[in-house]
Amino acid sequence: MQPIHTCHNEHGRWQGVIPLPPQEMMNNIGSSSLELFYFLAEACYQTVSQYLIPDSTVLDMGCGCGAKARFFANHPWVHRYIGFDCDPVAIAWCQEYIVPAASDVFEFHHFDLHSQAYNPKGALKASEFVFPAKDRSVDMAFAGSLFTHLLEPDARHYLDETYRVLALGGAAILSIHGAPPTGSEYSGDEGRIEVRPDYFLSMARDSHLYPVYPDRESFELCGQRVFILRRG
Repeated sequence: MQPIHTCHNEHGRWQGVIPLPPQEMMNNIGSSSLELFYFLAEACYQTVSQYLIPDSTVLDMGCGCGAKARFFANHPWVHRYIGFDCDPVAIAWCQEYIVPAASDVFEFHHFDLHSQAYNPKGALKASEFVFPAKDRSVDMAFAGSLFTHLLEPDARHYLDETYRVLALGGAAILSIHGAPPTGSEYSGDEGRIEVRPDYFLSMARDSHLYPVYPDRESFELCGQRVFILRRG
């Protein structure tokens, strides 16, 4: 099979090492440089890995070109890794370059999700999307810079889906931009959404998701507010 897409043109290829995606794919996930690509992905990896348990099933929501997935490829506690995204080229790249490095443990799915900002011709409404995982089957679900692009009805549906797939004792790590204009709780468009942190937490509670640490409901990471949640 011919490669789906080129790799980063400034770095070579080595046996047993996942190559770097091309710069244009990094740009699509907000990483204007290789340094930023690694910094953001490693920060997410360090946060998520604290909550892994042996034989974990991991759900990477809005996985893009696998910036975080590459860090988990040989993690001994990852039993199954599921990534999904609306970008078909990024998913094809993950299937071409990450899956072979992780044997049959990793899988990546493309869904033609509608987004006025990123996929305006998408046929599938985000508010009707069903995550590619069974009920209570996921030990770790995380979404870095995904809820930052979801309109409120879609975000509420994604929270419901997170609750559905999350196993008892599992954790969900979700990030938002937390500075809407004064007097607003939820604002912006799919290019950039701002949510008041306490309002997002009330949305999560509506979906029966609650902070793991009630005395520290959220914290800052890479310019976003991060919530660590469990199902109630």
